[in-house]
Parts: sequence; structure tokens; C-alpha cells
Amino acid sequence: MNDRISRQDVTNSQWKKIKGGFPERKQFGSYPAIKIGRFAVSSQYKGRNIGTDLMNLLKGMLNENPNYSAFRYLTVDAYLSAIDFYQKNDFKILSEKILSDHTRLMFFDMMELE
Repeated sequence: MNDRISRQDVTNSQWKKIKGGFPERKQFGSYPAIKIGRFAVSSQYKGRNIGTDLMNLLKGMLNENPNYSAFRYLTVDAYLSAIDFYQKNDFKILSEKILSDHTRLMFFDMMELE
């Protein structure tokens, strides 16, 4: 899904890090992203790195084909139980605010692939 990382969604320190990745003339109030809606591997296959392999495939596909959408970041509303998985796959917590009782907003900067 198309998404964005917006100034209102993050702390001041996190926003400085995000906008610091852009030249002064390219700094805006939000930046385009693609949100990962549902991402899971059956518990039957847990621990076999299938999730990481699929995440790397997804990142590679999106990086190689710019026709999907214009974006800089991947975002996910990660279940609290999945935060370790996303951190292992280089996602960072975007906001310390818990979106609901069971999710946290996280992001991956696609520029890390280059």
C-alpha cells in the first residue's frame, strides 16, 4: 500500500534523522513510503529464515523496479511479537507511540540497499 512518513508521526529526534538523509532543498513535511500490510510465515516453518528470505526478495523487487511506486521507505505496523524480526531485517522503530495495544510503527530506508 502507498504510505508516508510524516512529521506528526515521530519524535523530534527521529524526524531530524529522517530529514537529515535529504539535501536541504528536498526537506519536506512527509516522505513517500510503501506499507507492508500483512507479512507472516506459518509457525510450522518458523526459524528457517523463510521470513528474512522473503523480506530480502521483496526489498530487491521494489528496489529493482521503480514502476511500483515512487517511495523512499518501507513501513510496517509491526506486532509487538514481531519487532525482533523486523529489527533483524534492518527496520527501525519510527515512533515510540504504540499505535494500538499490539503494534508499533517501523520503517526501512531503501537507500540502505545501495
